[in-house]
Amino acid sequence: MAQGLKQVFKDRLGRAGGLSRVVACFHAGRLSAVALLVALFLGGCTEDYTFGAKAAVESDATEGATSDTASPPSTGESTVRREARVSADTCASLIEGVPRGISCMQCMEPAAREQRELLLQVLEQSCLQNVALSVLVDNSFSWDEEFLFEAVDRLTAGGRRLFLHFYLLNGPSQRRYETTVVPGIFTSVSPEQFRRNLSSDPETRSLVRRVTQRAIPAMIYALNSGAVVQLVPMLEDNLNQSSFEQLSNIILEKLPAGLEVALGRNPCPRCYRGNDGSVPAGFFEENHPELPSLSSTAFDGVICNDGVDVGFGSEATGRILSLEQLAAMRDRAEEENNIFLFWNAEYQGLSSSPAGITGADIPPANRPYGVPTPAEMEAMIAFLRGE
Repeated sequence: MAQGLKQVFKDRLGRAGGLSRVVACFHAGRLSAVALLVALFLGGCTEDYTFGAKAAVESDATEGATSDTASPPSTGESTVRREARVSADTCASLIEGVPRGISCMQCMEPAAREQRELLLQVLEQSCLQNVALSVLVDNSFSWDEEFLFEAVDRLTAGGRRLFLHFYLLNGPSQRRYETTVVPGIFTSVSPEQFRRNLSSDPETRSLVRRVTQRAIPAMIYALNSGAVVQLVPMLEDNLNQSSFEQLSNIILEKLPAGLEVALGRNPCPRCYRGNDGSVPAGFFEENHPELPSLSSTAFDGVICNDGVDVGFGSEATGRILSLEQLAAMRDRAEEENNIFLFWNAEYQGLSSSPAGITGADIPPANRPYGVPTPAEMEAMIAFLRGE
C-alpha cells in the first residue's frame, strides 16, 4: 500500500483515539471478535460516539448543498421512531455468534417496499444478537434514507448489534457499461476509463465524494444507535491495486475525522480484464464464492452468495442451490470468522434458471421484486439461526 493511503489511516487513527482505544472496547465486551478487525484502523466505541448532523452537512460545503446532504434525525426524533417501530419485538433472548444477515441492495427501490418490510421482519424474528444488512448507495436501486433510519431503529432494538454494510458503487453493472439499464453512478463508464478518471478527472473525483457524502448521515445515525458500519467502495469491483487505492483515498478524505467506519474490498479478479484481487493491509476482504468450488479466501471479513442463487426447498439444479447446500457456505463463513449475507436472485428482481441468472436488462424501477412467502420467511429465519 502506498504511503498516501497509509498516512490517511495514520491521521484518522490519531484523531479517533487509535488502536489502544479499540482494544479497550473489545476487552470491555463492546465489540465482538469480528467487529474488532473491521474497526481496528479507525478505532473507538460507538456508545461514546456522538457526531452531530451539523458536521455532516458542513463537511460537504465545498461540494455544494444537495438533497444528499440531508441531516439524520435529532435525538428526540430518534426516540419517537424507536417507540413506534420496535414495540412489537418478541425475542425472549438473542442468539450469539458471528453476524448473519441479508443482502438488501434492492431495498431502497420503491417497487421493492413490500418485500423489504418482510425481509426486515425476517431479520427481527431471527433473534440474532449480531445481525447484518447490506445496501447499495449509488442510485442503482434508487435511494431512501428513511428506510435506512427505520432499519437501524428496528435492527438495533432489544440488545441487537447491527452490522450495516454499504457498497458505494456498482461493479457488475459497470462491466455492462455499453448496454446496462441500471442508473447507477459510473455504470455507463467503462472500467478502463473509470480507473484512469480516478487520478485525472476532477468530475469523477467530485462524484465519488458526493456519493460518499450521501451515505454519511445514515452512517452517523447508525453509529449513534450502536451499530457497526462497514463500507466497501465498489460491489465486485473493477479495480487494480493502484485504482483501488485512489478510490479509497478519495473516500477516506471525505469521511469526517473520527467517524468509525471500517473499509473493505470486494475484489472480482476474474470478472474483467485488468482487475486484481489484492486487499490492502487494514482493509477487510469480502468474497462472493462461485460455483462449483464455492471456495473463499476471506478471514475475519464478509461472505455473500451473490451470484449463486438459492431455491427454497429444492435440490441443486445447475446454478441453483438448496438452503441445505448453502448452509455449508454459511457454516464455513462462521468457522473463518466471516459475516454471512444471504442473497436471492428473485428478491433482486432477477430470474434464475439452471442455465444462469437473467433479468439485468430490465430497469430496476420496473423489475418484479419477489415477495417472500410465509414458508420462505420461516426457512430464512431457520437458516439465519443455523437450525
